[in-house]
Amino acid sequence: MTNFVCRTNFVMVIESNSICEKYTEVDRISNLPDHLICHILSFLPTKQSVATSTLSTRWKPLWTMVPALDFEDTDKPNPRYRGNNNRMTFIHFVCGVLAVRKPVPLKKFRLQLISLNHSIHFHVRAWIYYAMGHGVEELDLKLFLWRPFELPLHVLRCKSIEILTLYGTILLKCRSESVYLQKIKHLRLLKVKYANEDSFHSLLTGSPHLQKLSVWSVQQDNSMTVHICHPTVEWLSTINEAKDRRFKLEINVPNLKFLSLVDSLYQFDLRNNVVKSPCFDFSLPMLNNLRSLQLQVRCCQWHLLPNLLESAPNLVNLIINKEDTEGSHELSWKEPLHVPKCLKLRIRRISLLQFRSLEHEVELIKYILKNAKVLERMDILTGLSDLEESHQIFKIISELPRGSSACKPFLLNSIFSLSLRCYIVHSLS
Repeated sequence: MTNFVCRTNFVMVIESNSICEKYTEVDRISNLPDHLICHILSFLPTKQSVATSTLSTRWKPLWTMVPALDFEDTDKPNPRYRGNNNRMTFIHFVCGVLAVRKPVPLKKFRLQLISLNHSIHFHVRAWIYYAMGHGVEELDLKLFLWRPFELPLHVLRCKSIEILTLYGTILLKCRSESVYLQKIKHLRLLKVKYANEDSFHSLLTGSPHLQKLSVWSVQQDNSMTVHICHPTVEWLSTINEAKDRRFKLEINVPNLKFLSLVDSLYQFDLRNNVVKSPCFDFSLPMLNNLRSLQLQVRCCQWHLLPNLLESAPNLVNLIINKEDTEGSHELSWKEPLHVPKCLKLRIRRISLLQFRSLEHEVELIKYILKNAKVLERMDILTGLSDLEESHQIFKIISELPRGSSACKPFLLNSIFSLSLRCYIVHSLS
């Protein structure tokens, strides 16, 4: 019996060694050059990148040469006191990483932070200066602090930044002469605060080569108008959540190729044409370069659509996202007097999100299918888990007349809802 046990243990040891050798043989990552491993590590949060140093002596120094830094501390602090040990632990970690990191160029610096710490502004400012000092190309700040963090003016004159994201309790206070971002191509301003209306205008004016712009507007204490005017922007996404009816969002971007309008509450003003809720009535400037449009509106504001289509004669892709189904429908779809040019000659793909079988929704789909002469595909997302109801909707749609013989309607229920919505959200990022 003893011999049998010994023999069994011996076999297990041999098999264990064989498994180890097998995994050792397939560890091809460690055999890659340093710069490739560092590139792979740049996709990890810095905390995980640092943790790879424990794998082996081969990996120990590599995290100090990674061209991206990604710091995140989003644990909610205890509101009973602002001197929080967890905050200090995070501060020490970031400062420690920056102290031992090799002086290699920095492609991306991302900081996401929730903090009530009084001294955190000092540290955040120092970390930003470190990033700029190492030629940062993408600066991503998501800050939720106990008081607004005033963005250093040096950031707005940084010669290396190409992508800038500002999100949260960040205060922009600048003049036109203090802003010059010569390389910036993509700018995201999400729920930030502006010291005055000139600050937003100065930031756009000082970004002469800007191509992509995202603006998420919320209620401002000292600014009732956000005026978006830029000659080179080709991609624009706007979300309006201002609750004051006096708030206006003005848009004058003639070179647009992609436009996303999400207005949950009140009004647009495009050039001098005001749109007021709940009775939207406006005309738009001609957007001859616009190829893709996404419109997210409340349930009964389909009458916005003809004016938008009239202003985009070369539109190819259209996405309509219905925000809700509640409320009365007296301001529902009404067929316009004439068919927009893009609907007859250009639009090839349409996606309708959160649509049901309400009468006014069916009328809208009927109008599109009848007049879209070159339409190739229409995706209709119901968001329903009831397959029987989804089948009924598809039956109604399949019997509607079509102006394009090539058009193929596709009905998607809730099984596909998440993936499609994620795709659309991703397209706005």
